[in-house]
Amino acid sequence: MKQTLRTTLTLGLFILIYCSTFAQDKKFIAFCADSSGIGHAFISLGYEDSQRLMTVNEGSWGLYPKESLSGGKSLIMGEVPGKIVDDFLRTTDLILVVTVTDEEYNDATSKLNEWRTRNYELLESDCLTFLIDVANILSSKLDIPKRKGFENHPAKFLEKLIGNNN
Repeated sequence: MKQTLRTTLTLGLFILIYCSTFAQDKKFIAFCADSSGIGHAFISLGYEDSQRLMTVNEGSWGLYPKESLSGGKSLIMGEVPGKIVDDFLRTTDLILVVTVTDEEYNDATSKLNEWRTRNYELLESDCLTFLIDVANILSSKLDIPKRKGFENHPAKFLEKLIGNNN
């Protein structure tokens, strides 16, 4: 019993030292889409924390019209007030996770903050436009499809983005 406990503690200590010494704190951006209803696209930012031995999701965000009924109205009338919303609990069907550098992660955070002040206009400045704008930060490592035709639907666009980058 003592030997088993000592072996378990030694192994646990080795894993803890190994992980904190050799593991890197990787950062990632996840591009997500929900295909239900009219669909929705959003991003998630996160990182691996080698000290706590866990992956941390800093948040998930998407662009919406400030008033829920104004999104479709924006197609005819033009821009309406927009807002970035926490999509952490949003269901997602499609996810593309990309490991990024510190600089790319910081650029994505800056882009997120820039979009907090933008208006919403369906097909011009909507949830998918926001996702594509963040993806363009990674244009040197991602093959980003053009938004056209059926790729205007968030899930269809993300299917193509995933297909181009697998």
